[in-house]
Amino acid sequence: MSHKVKTYLSNLAVAFIAISSLVFALFPFYWAVATSIKPNELLFQVPPVWVFEPTTKNYELVFKDWKVANFLTNSVIVTSISSLLCVGAGTLAAFALARFKFRGRESLASELLSIRMFPPVVVAIPIFILAYYLNLLNTYTILVLVYATFNIPIVTIIMRSFIDEIPIEIEESGMIDGCTRVTAFLRITLPLCRDAILSVLVLSAIFSWNEFLFGTILTRMETRTLPVIAGQTMTQRGIDWGPAAALTVITAGPMLLFGMLIQKYLVRGMTFGAVKG
Repeated sequence: MSHKVKTYLSNLAVAFIAISSLVFALFPFYWAVATSIKPNELLFQVPPVWVFEPTTKNYELVFKDWKVANFLTNSVIVTSISSLLCVGAGTLAAFALARFKFRGRESLASELLSIRMFPPVVVAIPIFILAYYLNLLNTYTILVLVYATFNIPIVTIIMRSFIDEIPIEIEESGMIDGCTRVTAFLRITLPLCRDAILSVLVLSAIFSWNEFLFGTILTRMETRTLPVIAGQTMTQRGIDWGPAAALTVITAGPMLLFGMLIQKYLVRGMTFGAVKG
């Protein structure tokens, strides 16, 4: 077998695996979209109906009767504030861990990582009691604080690895030219970390957007987020599949769109700093 034939077959196998993986990953979302616009009488037909006249009844139901727009607004507000807080605080903490040598630095980094590894359900009741006595139940504030508590450590650890890859001599040369430590950080380090910052921003947004436990126990209808409402499609009679699929699309759509918009920065940011030496 010639070299060209081997190369062609190898490329064909790689393309087949890539396409199969893509179909496998995207099929659940396609099925959710199809179910959300499929008439109810066709949902349980066997074999499945692939060609049908789409309907918007499920979306009209969740937006008009279930007031999903309010919960979507809650998710956007909480996710935006908590993600920006995580990126800001986590980047500053990462810079301190990467650039300043102080006693207990590595122990502090390990403790931060352990917070993210800690099962949230273990602290659910203490956080609820604390929020109750601080009059923070059913507010955006408690959700932002809780989400930031669990997301800042992972942002800090990831950003530290990126900042470690930036030669400190670049900052020192800027300080020789008149920059202070703060201005060197703002004008030199931050621009070099742009891709990494966008990467951890996406991660923080995904973690906050999809959070279910604390969104359930710390809020009431006024401040509940989309994942909590999506879980309420399960009733005593079973799952209302049409509205459930519509809520799935509405919940997953913004994060998918956000990731697609900054995809090139996300890929570059997640690979930068992965290899040292």
